[in-house]
Amino acid sequence: MKLLPILLSGLLLASCKSTPIHEINEKYWKVLENRWSHYQIKPGDTILLRFHNLEPELNQTLTVLADGRADPFFMDDAVVAGKTVKELEEEIQRHYAQQIRAAEISVQVTPAGENIILEGEVLRPLPQPYTLRMTLIQLLGNAGGYKLTACLHTVILRRSYLTPRSPDVFRVSLREYADEKEELFLLPGDHIIVERNWAILVRDYINDYVWGFLPPFFRALPAALAGI
Repeated sequence: MKLLPILLSGLLLASCKSTPIHEINEKYWKVLENRWSHYQIKPGDTILLRFHNLEPELNQTLTVLADGRADPFFMDDAVVAGKTVKELEEEIQRHYAQQIRAAEISVQVTPAGENIILEGEVLRPLPQPYTLRMTLIQLLGNAGGYKLTACLHTVILRRSYLTPRSPDVFRVSLREYADEKEELFLLPGDHIIVERNWAILVRDYINDYVWGFLPPFFRALPAALAGI
Protein backbone atom coordinates (compact mmCIF):
# COMPACT_ATOMS: atom_id res chain seq x y z
CA MET A 1 0.00 0.00 0.00
CA LYS A 2 3.01 2.31 -0.20
CA LEU A 3 1.77 3.66 -3.51
CA LEU A 4 -1.26 5.32 -1.95
CA PRO A 5 0.66 8.23 -0.36
CA ILE A 6 2.44 8.75 -3.67
CA LEU A 7 -0.90 8.88 -5.48
CA LEU A 8 -2.28 11.37 -2.98
CA SER A 9 0.80 13.59 -3.24
CA GLY A 10 0.60 13.38 -7.03
CA LEU A 11 -3.02 14.45 -7.00
CA LEU A 12 -2.05 17.39 -4.79
CA LEU A 13 0.74 18.33 -7.21
CA ALA A 14 -1.66 18.11 -10.16
CA SER A 15 -3.86 20.71 -8.47
CA CYS A 16 -0.99 23.21 -8.20
CA LYS A 17 -0.98 26.18 -10.51
CA SER A 18 1.45 26.07 -13.43
CA THR A 19 4.07 28.77 -13.96
CA PRO A 20 3.48 30.97 -17.04
CA ILE A 21 6.19 30.47 -19.64
CA HIS A 22 6.97 34.17 -19.94
CA GLU A 23 7.79 34.29 -16.22
CA ILE A 24 10.35 31.48 -16.57
CA ASN A 25 11.92 33.09 -19.65
CA GLU A 26 12.00 36.50 -17.98
CA LYS A 27 13.86 35.17 -14.93
CA TYR A 28 16.60 33.71 -17.15
CA TRP A 29 16.49 36.15 -20.05
CA LYS A 30 19.93 37.68 -19.44
CA VAL A 31 21.47 34.20 -19.31
CA LEU A 32 19.69 33.14 -22.50
CA GLU A 33 20.64 36.29 -24.41
CA ASN A 34 24.26 36.01 -23.28
CA ARG A 35 24.54 32.44 -24.56
CA TRP A 36 22.79 33.25 -27.85
CA SER A 37 24.95 36.32 -28.53
CA HIS A 38 28.32 35.42 -27.04
CA TYR A 39 28.67 31.63 -27.08
CA GLN A 40 31.92 30.81 -28.87
CA ILE A 41 32.09 27.66 -30.96
CA LYS A 42 34.65 25.15 -29.66
CA PRO A 43 36.20 21.84 -30.81
CA GLY A 44 33.74 18.97 -30.57
CA ASP A 45 30.68 21.14 -31.24
CA THR A 46 28.29 20.06 -33.99
CA ILE A 47 27.22 22.64 -36.57
CA LEU A 48 24.10 22.30 -38.70
CA LEU A 49 24.34 24.51 -41.78
CA ARG A 50 20.86 24.95 -43.28
CA PHE A 51 19.73 26.51 -46.58
CA HIS A 52 16.14 27.65 -46.20
CA ASN A 53 15.35 28.50 -49.82
CA LEU A 54 17.28 25.78 -51.64
CA GLU A 55 17.34 22.00 -51.96
CA PRO A 56 17.66 20.27 -48.54
CA GLU A 57 20.51 18.19 -49.99
CA LEU A 58 22.74 21.24 -49.54
CA ASN A 59 22.25 21.21 -45.76
CA GLN A 60 25.36 20.08 -43.90
CA THR A 61 26.18 18.70 -40.46
CA LEU A 62 29.77 19.38 -39.43
CA THR A 63 31.87 18.52 -36.39
CA VAL A 64 34.46 21.06 -35.27
CA LEU A 65 37.82 19.29 -35.23
CA ALA A 66 40.41 19.46 -32.46
CA ASP A 67 42.31 22.19 -34.33
CA GLY A 68 39.16 24.34 -34.48
CA ARG A 69 38.55 23.76 -38.19
CA ALA A 70 35.58 22.47 -40.18
CA ASP A 71 34.95 21.96 -43.87
CA PRO A 72 31.76 23.59 -45.17
CA PHE A 73 31.14 23.63 -48.92
CA PHE A 74 33.30 26.26 -50.67
CA MET A 75 35.24 26.92 -47.42
CA ASP A 76 38.03 24.35 -47.21
CA ASP A 77 39.66 24.05 -43.77
CA ALA A 78 37.76 27.02 -42.37
CA VAL A 79 38.62 28.00 -38.79
CA VAL A 80 35.31 28.17 -36.92
CA ALA A 81 36.33 27.73 -33.26
CA GLY A 82 36.25 30.96 -31.30
CA LYS A 83 33.53 32.50 -33.48
CA THR A 84 30.02 33.28 -32.30
CA VAL A 85 27.08 31.86 -34.22
CA LYS A 86 26.35 35.26 -35.76
CA GLU A 87 29.97 35.74 -36.84
CA LEU A 88 30.03 32.30 -38.48
CA GLU A 89 26.70 32.92 -40.24
CA GLU A 90 28.01 36.21 -41.67
CA GLU A 91 31.27 34.63 -42.79
CA ILE A 92 29.51 31.71 -44.50
CA GLN A 93 27.04 34.11 -46.10
CA ARG A 94 29.92 36.12 -47.62
CA HIS A 95 31.61 33.00 -49.04
CA TYR A 96 28.40 31.49 -50.39
CA ALA A 97 27.27 34.74 -52.00
CA GLN A 98 29.89 34.12 -54.68
CA GLN A 99 28.56 30.62 -55.38
CA ILE A 100 24.82 30.67 -54.62
CA ARG A 101 22.67 33.71 -55.35
CA ALA A 102 20.33 34.93 -52.57
CA ALA A 103 21.08 32.00 -50.27
CA GLU A 104 19.20 32.11 -46.95
CA ILE A 105 21.55 30.44 -44.49
CA SER A 106 21.28 29.71 -40.79
CA VAL A 107 23.70 28.02 -38.40
CA GLN A 108 22.57 25.84 -35.50
CA VAL A 109 25.14 24.80 -32.91
CA THR A 110 24.97 21.79 -30.60
CA PRO A 111 27.62 22.44 -27.91
CA ALA A 112 29.71 19.39 -27.05
CA GLY A 113 29.04 17.91 -23.64
CA GLU A 114 25.81 19.83 -22.97
CA ASN A 115 22.63 17.82 -22.49
CA ILE A 116 19.08 18.01 -21.21
CA ILE A 117 17.70 15.17 -19.11
CA LEU A 118 14.26 14.06 -20.29
CA GLU A 119 12.24 11.37 -18.54
CA GLY A 120 8.69 10.29 -17.95
CA GLU A 121 5.85 9.72 -20.39
CA VAL A 122 7.64 10.33 -23.70
CA LEU A 123 8.52 7.83 -26.41
CA ARG A 124 12.29 8.18 -25.95
CA PRO A 125 13.02 9.27 -22.36
CA LEU A 126 16.76 9.78 -22.80
CA PRO A 127 19.27 12.60 -22.31
CA GLN A 128 19.05 14.88 -25.34
CA PRO A 129 21.90 16.98 -26.79
CA TYR A 130 21.30 20.64 -26.09
CA THR A 131 21.24 23.09 -29.00
CA LEU A 132 21.33 26.86 -28.72
CA ARG A 133 17.80 28.33 -28.67
CA MET A 134 16.28 24.90 -28.00
CA THR A 135 12.66 25.02 -26.81
CA LEU A 136 10.56 22.58 -24.81
CA ILE A 137 8.46 21.69 -27.86
CA GLN A 138 11.61 20.94 -29.90
CA LEU A 139 12.89 18.72 -27.08
CA LEU A 140 9.64 16.74 -26.96
CA GLY A 141 9.68 16.43 -30.76
CA ASN A 142 13.23 15.05 -30.67
CA ALA A 143 12.00 12.46 -28.16
CA GLY A 144 9.21 11.32 -30.49
CA GLY A 145 6.50 13.21 -28.61
CA TYR A 146 4.62 12.32 -25.44
CA LYS A 147 2.67 9.13 -24.78
CA LEU A 148 -1.11 8.87 -24.43
CA THR A 149 -0.47 8.25 -20.73
CA ALA A 150 1.16 11.67 -20.26
CA CYS A 151 -0.44 14.25 -18.03
CA LEU A 152 -0.38 17.40 -20.17
CA HIS A 153 -1.08 19.55 -17.12
CA THR A 154 2.07 18.47 -15.32
CA VAL A 155 5.49 18.84 -16.93
CA ILE A 156 8.16 19.52 -14.32
CA LEU A 157 11.21 21.66 -15.13
CA ARG A 158 14.11 21.42 -12.67
CA ARG A 159 16.73 24.04 -13.50
CA SER A 160 20.07 24.17 -11.71
CA TYR A 161 21.92 26.41 -14.19
CA LEU A 162 22.42 29.27 -11.72
CA THR A 163 22.02 27.44 -8.40
CA PRO A 164 23.21 23.81 -8.68
CA ARG A 165 22.61 23.08 -4.99
CA SER A 166 19.05 24.42 -4.94
CA PRO A 167 17.48 24.10 -8.39
CA ASP A 168 14.46 26.13 -9.41
CA VAL A 169 11.44 23.90 -9.94
CA PHE A 170 8.65 24.98 -12.28
CA ARG A 171 5.43 23.25 -13.27
CA VAL A 172 4.45 23.77 -16.92
CA SER A 173 1.12 22.89 -18.52
CA LEU A 174 1.31 21.75 -22.14
CA ARG A 175 -2.42 22.37 -22.46
CA GLU A 176 -1.82 26.04 -21.68
CA TYR A 177 1.28 26.17 -23.90
CA ALA A 178 -0.72 26.88 -27.06
CA ASP A 179 -2.17 30.02 -25.45
CA GLU A 180 1.26 31.40 -24.59
CA LYS A 181 2.78 34.05 -26.85
CA GLU A 182 6.32 32.69 -26.58
CA GLU A 183 8.25 29.46 -26.46
CA LEU A 184 9.87 28.06 -23.32
CA PHE A 185 13.61 28.27 -23.98
CA LEU A 186 15.79 25.64 -22.33
CA LEU A 187 19.26 25.74 -20.80
CA PRO A 188 21.90 23.00 -20.57
CA GLY A 189 21.42 20.76 -17.56
CA ASP A 190 17.64 21.25 -17.47
CA HIS A 191 15.77 18.22 -16.12
CA ILE A 192 12.35 17.72 -17.73
CA ILE A 193 9.87 15.24 -16.27
CA VAL A 194 6.62 14.52 -18.15
CA GLU A 195 4.30 13.24 -15.44
CA ARG A 196 1.92 10.32 -15.88
CA ASN A 197 -1.82 10.92 -16.00
CA TRP A 198 -3.02 10.38 -12.43
CA ALA A 199 -6.29 8.79 -13.56
CA ILE A 200 -4.21 6.06 -15.19
CA LEU A 201 -2.12 5.68 -12.03
CA VAL A 202 -5.29 5.25 -9.97
CA ARG A 203 -6.59 2.69 -12.45
CA ASP A 204 -3.33 0.71 -12.30
CA TYR A 205 -3.27 0.97 -8.51
CA ILE A 206 -6.77 -0.50 -8.30
CA ASN A 207 -5.87 -3.27 -10.73
CA ASP A 208 -2.70 -4.19 -8.83
CA TYR A 209 -3.66 -3.63 -5.20
CA VAL A 210 -7.43 -4.22 -5.17
CA TRP A 211 -8.43 -6.65 -7.91
CA GLY A 212 -4.99 -8.27 -7.78
CA PHE A 213 -5.61 -9.58 -4.23
CA LEU A 214 -9.01 -11.05 -4.97
CA PRO A 215 -9.61 -14.68 -6.00
CA PRO A 216 -9.64 -15.38 -9.77
CA PHE A 217 -13.45 -15.46 -9.85
CA PHE A 218 -13.73 -11.88 -8.57
CA ARG A 219 -10.91 -10.61 -10.79
CA ALA A 220 -12.86 -11.81 -13.82
CA LEU A 221 -16.11 -10.26 -12.57
CA PRO A 222 -15.68 -6.75 -14.03
CA ALA A 223 -15.02 -8.12 -17.51
CA ALA A 224 -17.95 -10.51 -17.19
CA LEU A 225 -20.28 -7.73 -16.14
CA ALA A 226 -19.09 -5.64 -19.07
CA GLY A 227 -20.02 -8.46 -21.40
CA ILE A 228 -16.45 -9.12 -22.53
